[in-house]
Amino acid sequence: MLREQRKRLRRKRRKQLLVALALTGIFSVSIIESAAHVNEATDQNHFTNIATLDSVKDNGFGDVRPLSKDEQKNEELDREESGKENNVSDDGVVKPAETTENDVQEEKEDAKQEQVSQEEINQEENNKEENKKDELNIDNKNEIEKDNFSDAVFIGDSRTEGLQINTGLTTARFLAAKGLMVDTALKNNVIKLKNGSRGTVIDGLKERTYNRVYVMFGMNELGWPYLDVFTSRYEKLITEIKKVQPNATIYVQSILPVSKAKSDKDSIYNNENISKFNKAIKDMADKNGYIYLDVASAVTDSNSALPSNASSDGVHLNKEYSQKWLNYLRDTK
Repeated sequence: MLREQRKRLRRKRRKQLLVALALTGIFSVSIIESAAHVNEATDQNHFTNIATLDSVKDNGFGDVRPLSKDEQKNEELDREESGKENNVSDDGVVKPAETTENDVQEEKEDAKQEQVSQEEINQEENNKEENKKDELNIDNKNEIEKDNFSDAVFIGDSRTEGLQINTGLTTARFLAAKGLMVDTALKNNVIKLKNGSRGTVIDGLKERTYNRVYVMFGMNELGWPYLDVFTSRYEKLITEIKKVQPNATIYVQSILPVSKAKSDKDSIYNNENISKFNKAIKDMADKNGYIYLDVASAVTDSNSALPSNASSDGVHLNKEYSQKWLNYLRDTK
């Protein structure tokens, strides 16, 4: 940067000198014409005037004034410096510029910096490509994991509906409805069938073959006075399911807990009652050779309750905890 500034300053000064030369030349010619009769000493004075051309300076308005001693000294230093930078020999011949050690070092540093910058650009491009690959791998993995349930059907109440809505699980079939219970599942036409009509859970099961059947009931039945009536109706429902899907594996899920706040203020829908029902459900499943899944353990906190941040009403799971539920099923399939 300093070298460039010096060069620009020298060019400006050369221009000023050229103007001074032109103007002084005119002045010198006038002297020669008016003193043609003068002797050799006068001629010598004429040459002295010409020799002083380097000691004049343009003031910026076309006028010329003599340079001060300091300005003359600066001009001489500039010419010496210009000669060094341009490698001008004593006879005025310009030699090829010599490369100093500092110049070589600067060029090396510039080349190194340029190489580093290019490497950073290449690395950034590589990172972008790797990120794209990772995203594709994650998407593919998610699709594969979702496909694990393409041969499955989920049967239950509003909590089972929430599992589908909150996880976006579209590859599995859901035969669920709000308020559905073990007895109404066999007789209420609350399931939308493929032909657009409504039918029972059994009607929905008849539409295709499944390898896995996930069942969850009990939340809406917590108010039933007799626990054995509940388990008896549950057994009957699964028996009917097996008639339609004889080769399917039956997974009986535990009832999910409610929040501590909900449990403490409700005499029916509380975690103590849920634990009692879950024990009866497990006994029924074990007796009939069905697989019992303790899904409650996937969403229970240290108080054996649903965490306060898991649900807005203390009963139905939000997206985060619905995913925990699904992950538990995926890990135990």
